Amino acid sequence: MLARQPGNERALSGLRLIDTARRHETLYKEAEITWAKQDAERAKGRLRTILAANAKHERALALQRVIDENTAKTGKESVLAAAFRKPITIEFRDTPLKTVFEVISRTSGLNFVFDKDLRADQKTTIFLRNSTIEAAINVLLLTNQLEQRVLDGNSILIYPNTPAKQKEYQALVVKTYYLANSDAKTVGTTLKTILKTRDIVVDEKLNMLMIRDSLEAVRMADKLVALQDIPEPEVMLEVEILEVKRTRLQALGINWPDNIAPRALPVDGLTLKQLSNITSETTGVTVGPVIIRANQTDSDVNLLANPRIRARNREKAKILIGDRVPNITSTITATGFSSESITYIDVGLKLDFEPTIYLDNEVAIKVVLEVSNIRTRSTPRRAPSLIRSVRARRPACCA
Repeated sequence: MLARQPGNERALSGLRLIDTARRHETLYKEAEITWAKQDAERAKGRLRTILAANAKHERALALQRVIDENTAKTGKESVLAAAFRKPITIEFRDTPLKTVFEVISRTSGLNFVFDKDLRADQKTTIFLRNSTIEAAINVLLLTNQLEQRVLDGNSILIYPNTPAKQKEYQALVVKTYYLANSDAKTVGTTLKTILKTRDIVVDEKLNMLMIRDSLEAVRMADKLVALQDIPEPEVMLEVEILEVKRTRLQALGINWPDNIAPRALPVDGLTLKQLSNITSETTGVTVGPVIIRANQTDSDVNLLANPRIRARNREKAKILIGDRVPNITSTITATGFSSESITYIDVGLKLDFEPTIYLDNEVAIKVVLEVSNIRTRSTPRRAPSLIRSVRARRPACCA
């Protein structure tokens, strides 16, 4: 358009938008690369440049949320990780549990909050030398049937490991899965069986699945859904129906005349009297033309049909080139009563196949070919166009 109208404003605006989109795509790729290298500041700088020009850039917003969440999580976990790595040596025998946690708190700088149902007289015995704070806490929790929940960067909640307390203190996450290839009801059954999750909502109309569970269970659900919600492999079968001649004719060279036609002379003005006196001198001969062929014709195949069909893995598909015709079947009972039933059958070329696609992309196809034609046709009063019998041939074929 600019070649015809160099000053077209809409065309110039479109070019500017294309240049901006390309520039943003380059910045986004740079942000992905820098974030993969764990350089959050440089990645966020690239994203800020994109969002300054286009505040609704979906991919830039999504990547920015991921970076912010991971940065906050890393910041919170870094304090705990540093405290958990501190060495400790403790030896207690029949000591109140809260006293042991108080010693660990003074050594590590961590804060421990206890549930109200934790017994005040609960005692424990622990002997650890040259160990770490993390190992000491895990041993205490394991031997006293307790569980922990991280509240912030340096505070941990200790509560009894019972189903009621887990339901009360576990951080629950709600996540929605929109499935594209799998059935939501089937995937929901899988999650209930493996994860023992009860809070699952299935919307069959939208093929959507909603789950509410702990963060660990949701992460496991992500993996299970990814394993099941994969595209179904398909096979494209292209069939050619050919008519092949049994003989091959090559027409090349000279076609000599193969007949002569005698005629009486003269052709015009011949009388009946002259016909009685016809001799070899008064009879002419017409010889057929001589044809020289300089081209070669070598054709013995005629393409009748070229259908294509797609079939999913382990599902049957059929190609029919022909007609679906009615067939009358007569039945005579022992009492002499006769009845007729009409069934419709496929007449022509019918190809049934079922593909099997393996994990290594190998494909095996089970093929059944049937060629049938109408042998006789009856003309009864009520159904003059019904077929009385069909002759079919089923050659064995597989691939």
